[in-house]
Amino acid sequence: MRLIGVDSGKKGAISIISGHGLIETHKMPINGDGDVDAKALHKILFSNDYTTCYIEKVWGMSGQSSKSTFTQGKIYGEALIMCNHYCEDVVKVAAVTWKKALGVTADKQTSIKKAQELYPRVDLIQKGCRVPHDGVAEALLIMHYGAIKEQELDQIMRGN
Repeated sequence: MRLIGVDSGKKGAISIISGHGLIETHKMPINGDGDVDAKALHKILFSNDYTTCYIEKVWGMSGQSSKSTFTQGKIYGEALIMCNHYCEDVVKVAAVTWKKALGVTADKQTSIKKAQELYPRVDLIQKGCRVPHDGVAEALLIMHYGAIKEQELDQIMRGN
């Protein structure tokens, strides 16, 4: 199973699990203009062959500024285009869906705690940071949600 989990957004991240169970994480590469750094994202995705990408579906939230909503949507769209290019399948999943399935809330600390429980060997503290990166934690959880869904699909296809 080769999966990628994407928590899109300025503070988002990408989590990758290879067919051998190796996990790597990356902060969402954002350039100085606030756009996805396409070259950096290309380097992350190009060296691997993924069957499925699970990406968090985004939409504007009540109380969010129009600029913030636009930026979030733009980053989501750019990441989605790259995932569609490199992955055989792209599954858009609402935050409420994957969070409910994994028992976490909107509080980012619950995502960090759950990611640490599920992936204790993955360092959530990114280079140059002092605290766990909630985007990395959520990308790991989106990837984990995808792995669960892929296993369920495999069982259905096998008739179990």
